[in-house]
Amino acid sequence: YNAGDEVGVVATIMALADRAPVTGDTIPYANTDIDAMLAEDANDWGFKWRLDCVNKSMRPLRPGDFGIIGARVDRGKTTWLASELTFMAKQIRPLFNKDRPIIYLNNEGPGGRIVKRMYQAALGVDNDKLVELSRAGTLRKQYLDAVGGWDSIQVIDVHDRPMSFLEQVVKRLNPSIVVYDMLDVVPFDGGMMNGGTRTDQILEAAYQRARIMSVKYE
Repeated sequence: YNAGDEVGVVATIMALADRAPVTGDTIPYANTDIDAMLAEDANDWGFKWRLDCVNKSMRPLRPGDFGIIGARVDRGKTTWLASELTFMAKQIRPLFNKDRPIIYLNNEGPGGRIVKRMYQAALGVDNDKLVELSRAGTLRKQYLDAVGGWDSIQVIDVHDRPMSFLEQVVKRLNPSIVVYDMLDVVPFDGGMMNGGTRTDQILEAAYQRARIMSVKYE
């Protein structure tokens, strides 16, 4: 702090906790259930994509996976995400036998716009049809039915929130899928293994942290 650096209290405490003495009960042994892992491969276990062309080129999404979606401005990234997420929402209960929500960490415009996009994608309708269903009093029920029968997609506004806050949200909600939109503008308050201070080094550290979180919280 005296040197002018930003200090994240929560991130610092979490880092101290991670460096606490290790006992036999806390040693993080890797999963050794090889039969279960092979069964996942044999059964093609995981979140299937709505688009068949993606299913043909990628295996299903599984805990620990981390990927980046990139395209130019106004090319339909949010629309494509809404389409895929609303399709995957119906798969949560069959895959996990519990309610693990999809959380969309919004760092750009108002989160309500993304919620509306989710409604459109889940029901396959335009805005005029949403208005019609809302006036008829059936919109909410039809939406919940379309995303698995419960409020399985949570849009959370995290503008100006640091990386440590996002990790607290992930830890608290135990999600099945996390979308960081956009990770590039999330203030990074964690330590950097390379000790760098350039923008590209900070971004690399933030993406590394998100990758680790995918594995750590499954």
